[in-house]
Amino acid sequence: MVRRTDVPTEYRAAAPVRLDFAGGWTDVPPFSARAGGVVVNAAITLRAQVELTLGGPCVRLVSEDLGETFECANAGGLVLDGRLHLLKAGLRMFPVLGNLTLTTRSDVPPGSGLGSSGALDVALVACLTAARQERLEPREMAEQAWLLETQEAGIPSGRQDQLAAALGGFHRLSFRDPDVGIEPISLDPAFAQALEQRIVLCYTGHSRVSGATIARVMGAYERGDRAVTGALEGLRDAALGWRRRCARPILRGSAPCSPRTGPISKPSPPRCGPTR
Repeated sequence: MVRRTDVPTEYRAAAPVRLDFAGGWTDVPPFSARAGGVVVNAAITLRAQVELTLGGPCVRLVSEDLGETFECANAGGLVLDGRLHLLKAGLRMFPVLGNLTLTTRSDVPPGSGLGSSGALDVALVACLTAARQERLEPREMAEQAWLLETQEAGIPSGRQDQLAAALGGFHRLSFRDPDVGIEPISLDPAFAQALEQRIVLCYTGHSRVSGATIARVMGAYERGDRAVTGALEGLRDAALGWRRRCARPILRGSAPCSPRTGPISKPSPPRCGPTR
């Protein structure tokens, strides 16, 4: 537990969601462990946001997107009972002493297919570790965020969403569990411009629970379903081909991603900090 003395009483963090251009699903075990997966994705300038305010009469959790609030007398009441699982899981993994209010919101609807829960995982880890006066490097932040969702909250998930949210930018990610390969990608300028001009992001009004879908797909893969196995292999191969045709590795010494929001080719990694 972290004891509060002369420390800030408010903390905020935000992490970007992502577009999955190729290879989605192949980052999920057991496929990623047995066959190896490859994903090409890009963080974008839409974010999941977390605010932590220390003090108050109780432990209060608020999800503005879901319209849900949970209150308990102390951290002992953070039972994973189906209500605000990720928020509770975050505080169970990274406990902060005393009463508090933890509020989350997102620029995209829940279940939109943009990795919003992974971005929320990363923003939760960033915010709570800042309140604990701890500092994690982006890759470690992504790993802790993935453990928050899959181990603490018990929701099946691949790793690409948390990596995109923690790293920012455009990447080719390779998976052979437990190893992860990370290759930043710099797009050809004409191709980057074409993406910005031609991609339209809209909400259909229908959400989905990705954890349940992941469980069904990987269950079929484990049973040896040839159609599912072939589809997953095709998705992985598409990611390999996409990267070869449309992008080149970033040259050593080139500038890192901007810390502020920008075009699709250079979104920022998560940002967090205390306020007084």
